[in-house]
Amino acid sequence: MSSTATCEECGELFNVDELDDEYCESCADFLAAAGRAAMDPGGNGYDEYGVWDPSDLASRGLLNNWCGTQATGGDPQ
Repeated sequence: MSSTATCEECGELFNVDELDDEYCESCADFLAAAGRAAMDPGGNGYDEYGVWDPSDLASRGLLNNWCGTQATGGDPQ
């Protein structure tokens, strides 16, 4: 018999082995997508595998708009 647990996001009950860090698969996917959208609303900072790539952003001059002083060492724009 498998034990059940509640998804922290949607509140639904799932078998424990169906949860990933206390979230069901659909909520985990939603939260990951929301995090990516919050970090990079234009969709320019991730490579084809979904990995955050700040060096690519910097090479295209897009990192300045994202983080101000960290990319340029100067004042935020």
